[in-house]
Amino acid sequence: MKAFSVCYTFESNIQWEQMTTELGTSVEEVTDEVLNRLEGSRFVTLQGDAGTCIINAALVRQVRVVDLEN
Repeated sequence: MKAFSVCYTFESNIQWEQMTTELGTSVEEVTDEVLNRLEGSRFVTLQGDAGTCIINAALVRQVRVVDLEN
């Protein structure tokens, strides 16, 4: 399993989510998956260190994916 950290930037807040995927997954593939999830629904559930939270997808200003193994 490969670990990624996804940063969602809002107007006045930042939320982090931890994601695990298969070994051959690249940062671009995870970014595409996250953007498709944001475009496909109005609210998105995030799994982070602080627990589970629900965000309004329309309020996300920027998404950044970080490979935790590099």
